[in-house]
Amino acid sequence: MISNSSESPVAQDMEFKGTQDAFEAIYRQHAEAAYKLALQLTGNCALAEDSFQEAMFKIWRAAPLLRPGNARGWISRIVTRECIRTLKARRAERNRINCVQAFCRRNTTCVPNSEGLEHNRRLSIVADVLTRLPATEQDLLKLHFQSGLSQRKISAVVALPQQTVSIRLKRIIHALRREFGVTNC
Repeated sequence: MISNSSESPVAQDMEFKGTQDAFEAIYRQHAEAAYKLALQLTGNCALAEDSFQEAMFKIWRAAPLLRPGNARGWISRIVTRECIRTLKARRAERNRINCVQAFCRRNTTCVPNSEGLEHNRRLSIVADVLTRLPATEQDLLKLHFQSGLSQRKISAVVALPQQTVSIRLKRIIHALRREFGVTNC
């Protein structure tokens, strides 16, 4: 957690104004504890740095909304949310990679000596096909498979009815299956 030291009235007043000086005061007072919290939650220096940087950016953008005296809890929540988002994104990326690798293993017919080359070739084909999709279709796939969002949550994000999201995802997946010659999954 962020340290329990009480904030000075000057820092509180500056935080309330939402000026650049206010952000600098917030940063000086809470950055070390916020980074330690991120490191504790992620267990990885690189992920902690990414989460901390994203949290500080959000804090900088929202500094004018900060009320006096609540910086510690506010910063803790932002850092925690960013750590969770970072960990979820990392897990989703690993799952996506594992799915692509499993697809390539299931659909490869090669001799053992060329197995690595065939595997890389298939991964390259999958990546190429995905990048050729329209941006809206890529976004739906990313939200569903990479971010792990349900169709209901995706519909809220993209402002479309849930049924529309469901139908579009189904069509995209069927088109990808046809592209790769997969008949049953």
